[in-house]
Amino acid sequence: MKIQFGFSLLILVTLPLHSFTQSIQGYIKGSDGKMLEGVSVQAVICRQEIIRHFAISDKKGFFDLRVTLPADSLCLVFSHIQFAKTIIPLKEWKQQDTVTLLPQKTIELPTVIIQQKPY
Repeated sequence: MKIQFGFSLLILVTLPLHSFTQSIQGYIKGSDGKMLEGVSVQAVICRQEIIRHFAISDKKGFFDLRVTLPADSLCLVFSHIQFAKTIIPLKEWKQQDTVTLLPQKTIELPTVIIQQKPY
């Protein structure tokens, strides 16, 4: 009796981990219309920002991310060093031929004065 219970418990525990996976795919463009390579795409738990899944866009701006469900609490975070971070709740994600436009990130640097020491 103990062996049957342990085996059925193992099936119940591992079944949810493998049976509900969703593929999230799309293309990423910059505000200038060019496809972006090297954009990190993360599926995170929205309020805690804990990374659950991760992908990087290829040369054509394409990414493919596999997400285990339930995905209601997940957000997609798109980030790149030259662009502002974009966060989209997964429940608002439109799956077919998605193009995400990342806005340019501008950084203002403080004024730097370089002076030469007199000899």
